[in-house]
Amino acid sequence: MPWHNYDVYKLGRVWSVSKTGKYAEYIERQFIPGYRSIEDIQQRLDALDEAGLIHHPSKGQWPGLKRYAAADRGNPPQNLILEPIGFTNYSASNGEYTGYATQKPLAIYEGIIEASSNPGDVVLDIFAGCATTAIAAEKTGRKWIACDMAYRSWTMLKRRFYRNGYALSDMTDSTRQALGEHQTQLQEAVSHTIGPNQLPGRADTDPVPFHYLKQGKGRGRRSTQNSSWSGRISKEDAKQLLIKRFGPVCRGCGYEPRRPNGTLDDALLEVDHIRARRAAEGAWGDDELYNLALLHRTCNGAKRNKLTLEELRNHNALNGLLYVDNTRDLVDLFEATKYANEQITVRLMERGVQYRLNQEG
Repeated sequence: MPWHNYDVYKLGRVWSVSKTGKYAEYIERQFIPGYRSIEDIQQRLDALDEAGLIHHPSKGQWPGLKRYAAADRGNPPQNLILEPIGFTNYSASNGEYTGYATQKPLAIYEGIIEASSNPGDVVLDIFAGCATTAIAAEKTGRKWIACDMAYRSWTMLKRRFYRNGYALSDMTDSTRQALGEHQTQLQEAVSHTIGPNQLPGRADTDPVPFHYLKQGKGRGRRSTQNSSWSGRISKEDAKQLLIKRFGPVCRGCGYEPRRPNGTLDDALLEVDHIRARRAAEGAWGDDELYNLALLHRTCNGAKRNKLTLEELRNHNALNGLLYVDNTRDLVDLFEATKYANEQITVRLMERGVQYRLNQEG
């Protein structure tokens, strides 16, 4: 029923007024003697309102019940982990730091798992991220299931197991070589990977995006070179050209997006500018091929129009986000620029020949 011009039923709601429980006892003890014996909801609302326990919002469609912290006093929180580990006790020096924003120390996860499960139990982490849960479960003798929608997470999981002295049973030798580290003694962790190729596929498709890099035209707009070639190629064609020459590798971090079965997922690679078109301090780039680079989706999101590719690389190096030993192992920008200029020259010549053939016949 409506109360004080509030009609919550029209909004698909009903009145829920405390009558039982600790807070109802607190109301009766501190504010309204006999409160719990009031049966009618409207009368209970009136009593609460008269006692000043109803909050009438200046904006909103229903009132709220005021709650006092004193009513919730009970047993103090108990310590789950007695050892003062801390929530940021990890760094690149001890091999734990991965750059994930929500990462926690491995020791905390080990303590939680040991306190809440027994050896041989199964621990499930459906947002595996940087694989801390799976590592902690393996080290404490639990089975584990780790799920994540990002292929990058799978790479991180293999890397962290390897660095903690474990070799996943379906981890290939090429993966170990790619990590660039050689440990002599590794315990085998039995693992079975189910990749995207083994899961149900989508029945629908995304609309085809219009991904053409266009030259600026019209009054008051900056344009690229008059003989720009990149302005006449789609981002997808530019991506395939760069992949063919330099491989399917992010130029910002060195990550190569491979599915667990080893096949390439180039959908995670995007074409973006080496020097942003709207970078700070007046430094800007154009849409020409020599200013385009392959970037992993995560790196591209971090770069945006704020950083140059060199600044992005430095950012990744400082935060432990490189998939190579150092930035010198990434695609050489001088070689990339040289290759781009060669391709522009070839295509300008081809276009000139085609133009003459069209004029002649």
